[in-house]
Amino acid sequence: MNLRQFQHFLLVAEERSFRRAAERAHITQPALSNSIKSLENRLGVQLLERTRHAVSLSAVGETLLPHARKILADTQNFDDMVRYLKIGDAADLRIGLVPTYAYSFGGEAISRWMAKRPKSRIEVVYQTTQHLALMLEREEIDFFICDTRQVRSNPEVEVTPIGEFTGGLFCRTGHPVLERKPASRKDLLTYGFACVRVPHAMRDELAAAFSVDGSREPFLALECDAVTVLRTAVLGTDLIWLANRFNVQQDVDAGHLVEVPSDFEFRIQWGIARRRDRVLPPAAVPLMDILAELPRGAL
Repeated sequence: MNLRQFQHFLLVAEERSFRRAAERAHITQPALSNSIKSLENRLGVQLLERTRHAVSLSAVGETLLPHARKILADTQNFDDMVRYLKIGDAADLRIGLVPTYAYSFGGEAISRWMAKRPKSRIEVVYQTTQHLALMLEREEIDFFICDTRQVRSNPEVEVTPIGEFTGGLFCRTGHPVLERKPASRKDLLTYGFACVRVPHAMRDELAAAFSVDGSREPFLALECDAVTVLRTAVLGTDLIWLANRFNVQQDVDAGHLVEVPSDFEFRIQWGIARRRDRVLPPAAVPLMDILAELPRGAL
């Protein structure tokens, strides 16, 4: 069998479009169409239902798709395993970190890992859980740190919990809200909140917690994935920062930020997500261990 034809079949199955699949395969659309047609002729079955405006899997295609995916995964794993045996403890990794984790522990984790593996190479993608989940699905990263509540149930993805950690509300020293002890949720709303970008479900939870309806002004005044930007904005304004304690602890210890006394508290659930069907380099395991141990130890 021609494995490249299998790859083209999977791309069309994922995209439901010859044009988009051809773009991902970096070939022309007619070349992709001919590749699929050759595979169908070789197998003697029709894998795709084609119409003028759409493409879908045939009943046979639906049945064969998971087997084709497994064949390609096994082949890739075999190639990867041979390569890993050749390079030993060295590694070439591409991982993802959510911004809040990256700001608190990313640099330390990677420096600890690379100190023992000077011949290794690592690329770190800094993005939201939703974006990183898509990259993992497309095998563009090896694994990523995620908010486990934002990873949809997927039998192809294994999520290992790191732990649950509390977050709170923080403001600059001298903020007027600190004169109210404790500040009510209504008081807090008058200043607006700053936080990393949150999915719609979490936004709805926050809105419910603060009794915000759709007719009011946006209560999330600043959403930004760059934690350094959030920090600078909160230190220079009256914004209230919805943050995990790891991100603000140094500023709290230095007296730059203060936790706002409030009855509101939220929780962060970090975990490590990886594909079940992919073999990782041996050196990836120590990195995942470090990534899990650092926040636990920081408590």
